[in-house]
Amino acid sequence: MGSQLSLDGKPFYFIGTNAYWLIDENIDRQKVDILMNGAKGLGLKVVRTWAFNKRLPYDNGHHGLAYDETQFQILDYIVQSARNHGIKLILALGNLWPAYIGPEEYVKIATGSAGGKTVADFYSDSATRALYASHISTITARVNSYSKIAYRDDSTIMMWDIMNEPRCPGCTPAQLSVHKGWLYAMASHTKSSAPRQLVSPASEGYFMHSNVQSNPGGGSSCEGEDFDTVSGASPVDVASAHIYWRQTEGVPGKPGTPWTHFTFERYMQWFSMYLGLHLGTGKPLVIEEFNVQVGVQTESQRNVLFQWLTDKLIASKREGGPLAGIMFWEGAVAGIQDFGYNIYMRRLQGFEEAATFTPAPVNLLTETHAPDKNQSSAHNTRFTPPVFDAMSGPLLDSDDSSQPWSGADEAKTGSDLESHVNHESSSHIHHDSSLQQHSRKLADVPIGSPPEELDPFRRFKERKACADSLSAGWNPIHPPQTVDVAAYMRRVAGKGVLDIIRGAAQALG
Repeated sequence: MGSQLSLDGKPFYFIGTNAYWLIDENIDRQKVDILMNGAKGLGLKVVRTWAFNKRLPYDNGHHGLAYDETQFQILDYIVQSARNHGIKLILALGNLWPAYIGPEEYVKIATGSAGGKTVADFYSDSATRALYASHISTITARVNSYSKIAYRDDSTIMMWDIMNEPRCPGCTPAQLSVHKGWLYAMASHTKSSAPRQLVSPASEGYFMHSNVQSNPGGGSSCEGEDFDTVSGASPVDVASAHIYWRQTEGVPGKPGTPWTHFTFERYMQWFSMYLGLHLGTGKPLVIEEFNVQVGVQTESQRNVLFQWLTDKLIASKREGGPLAGIMFWEGAVAGIQDFGYNIYMRRLQGFEEAATFTPAPVNLLTETHAPDKNQSSAHNTRFTPPVFDAMSGPLLDSDDSSQPWSGADEAKTGSDLESHVNHESSSHIHHDSSLQQHSRKLADVPIGSPPEELDPFRRFKERKACADSLSAGWNPIHPPQTVDVAAYMRRVAGKGVLDIIRGAAQALG
């Protein structure tokens, strides 16, 4: 497989955003359109969100799955709105974290109880595996109630994430072998269920064997996600990484105290080095999540990160490199809960006319028409396949993205817009192979927003024991000084983050 994405026979490089909250049942459809409209106005090409919900699926009472039609129609509308605005989607099929529906619910439905079990049982139990595979089949086969197109045939959906951040924290070698088998099986099943679309593991990019000293922390290799192994799986089309400052464990404190995080200066040097280590898989790389937390870092520091990373993406396009896309966490509109990561979308001036984005990619297949994380409002080697039967323009407002838009001017709803997507040939994005040491203990729980904290099901104690053991001989690598942070500070002075994003999107074309 090649290391680039292509659309209409041309290399495809993109800036995108995450907006997990689109799926929430309390979000009105107008906000969906505002987000898509604002993304289009910025030049964003891809939005990533969830293809699951509180009752998408739920227990049918007979160890099987049922799907709430109202919640399915929410997802239908997201897909249709993206289609109307010329936005591609990455849809995550499941989530390590418990918001909306976590893996413990699949274990409970399949086996009758999740009591005393962990995520390792989610990966290993045959009935639970079959249940999750059936969920993949159901979602990909869904016929959109608006467009009457099956999701698996809809060129709007660029890629499926088999599960957001599929960790196996503190797992034993035997459990990790099963985990690899699960990843292979679900990636294969997703690919066979939706062969016209790309597949990614949505893993965070940690190393377990090579490059361990380059990880963001001593306990990173305890998460059970080995980037080299996961990315090397044959059914995986696109490598992924989720990179945050909060993951870093840089300098040991006094005995008995947590590691301190990197300074921002050091974080930028580390990010540069770490990014380079993810570019050699022979597959396209998408940084599916990145940002810093305003309130912990400054807006100027955030802008430096965005300017530097968009520069790297532009250079990758110029050089035909494997860094194919970067997606910030997260795009928001007024009323969306903010942990310091929100970047607020603005309405594109004069967008009363129809969307005009007209992608017409390489012919893979002509498009056909077919007859509670804890809080629902917060985010937060080779494979050996197992024996497994999967089937048992200008903006209206000033560029202050840290403040939510008032919503006084509402965008046109998707139903008012016509899609001008060219369906003469399939609009699916795809690969184009012709293109180019201190002894101490780590903090008990990795720093993050509350819904991302490990709990017993997500193997908190096992992960902690592993991290404590590994951290005794671990020191962070000292990366070379390759990013002139002071020069970037001068460069972003007077700019807002929306200016940076929009300028980079224009440079990418």
